[in-house]
Amino acid sequence: MTKVFILGGTGYVGGAVIEQLAVEYPDLDITILARSATKAALVTARHPKIHVVTGDLDSSAIIEEQSALADIVFNCADCDHEESVRAINRGLEKRESGYFIHTSGIGMVWDTPNGNVLNDKIWDDIADLDELRSYPVEAPHSSVEKIVFEAPSSIRVALVSPGKIYGIAPGVKQFTIPIYASSIIRYGSGFTIGTGAATMGSIHVLDLARLFVLIFAEALKPNGGIADWGVEGYYFAVSDEVSVKDHARIISDELAKLGHLKNNKVEVLSIEEAKKIHPFLPYPFGSNTRAVASRAKKLGWKPVEPGALESIAIDIQTEYAPGLPISHWGPLGL
Repeated sequence: MTKVFILGGTGYVGGAVIEQLAVEYPDLDITILARSATKAALVTARHPKIHVVTGDLDSSAIIEEQSALADIVFNCADCDHEESVRAINRGLEKRESGYFIHTSGIGMVWDTPNGNVLNDKIWDDIADLDELRSYPVEAPHSSVEKIVFEAPSSIRVALVSPGKIYGIAPGVKQFTIPIYASSIIRYGSGFTIGTGAATMGSIHVLDLARLFVLIFAEALKPNGGIADWGVEGYYFAVSDEVSVKDHARIISDELAKLGHLKNNKVEVLSIEEAKKIHPFLPYPFGSNTRAVASRAKKLGWKPVEPGALESIAIDIQTEYAPGLPISHWGPLGL
């Protein structure tokens, strides 16, 4: 029986991956890392056969031990936590084989926040692979990506780099939209940074989970199947792209309908004004990160979920319905 170890299994992306694995591979031997019994119960209530080890990303000995026992490791947790990735590599190295599928994010190639410019650059995970692999270590996620690819040659690694993640995953009611929506509620009005021209690739969380499982399916085949691993195992996960202007419009429309805003007006803020709301805000909502998922498509991946604008409207209606507590800072898998 194939043994799988998952970091981040109680979270947004990891929870969606578990749901997809449970549908397609119900007999897997899955172990997850969870910080507490309460967190673990989010998963085991739906999937009682899943094993749980208690710890966090700083529990290096536990992560190394469980990775050494696993045939395949998914890291769907904090994509900037270096030591947990080193522990995975050490554990898999002990068994002298195995597969490691890591979650990163296309925020690594954010341009300088401006908000007024649509950058013509569209990154391609095949054509631009050399540039992506040599990106400055100071860029978001880059230092961890380099550690992933430092894994011994006996380990087949794949790195999945999603765009802005939207949509609701079964079992784990979290999504990235609160980062923007809660800022809009706190500010009291919809807003863009600059004209809102900045555009970022996006992906529905369930389509992202399907890509993980598609790569996993190849790992079950001799020699890793037809998937690309190691040096070439770099997969963007992007299905469409949305400008900040359109993003702000749909969120403001829905929040106004629900009574969280007085109207659906969208103001224009400068970078400095946006930083006063939250210092990080100009990066995901004032920068361009455009990409195409060439390697995933080559593998046969086809996104099937609704596009970003349609799904974001549903997300807001669901998570900000009257009577529910206001969702604030969700996980930003960028």
